[in-house]
Amino acid sequence: MIKLYGIKTCPECSGLYEQVKGDSRFEIINVGQHILLLKEFLSLRDTAKEKRRTDNHVNGKGKKSCC
Repeated sequence: MIKLYGIKTCPECSGLYEQVKGDSRFEIINVGQHILLLKEFLSLRDTAKEKRRTDNHVNGKGKKSCC
């Protein structure tokens, strides 16, 4: 299942929600509904950011390093 995190007052989120409504592959999570849902989203976001930063680190010559 794919989790979609958003908030009902966001125009981009509501448009996306309309597209996936009724599709059992998606779970819509309204982070404005409860602080714990927002914390869950922020934790995922921050973990993904750190992973991207680690994966895309640059060596001293301005080129991506393979390790």
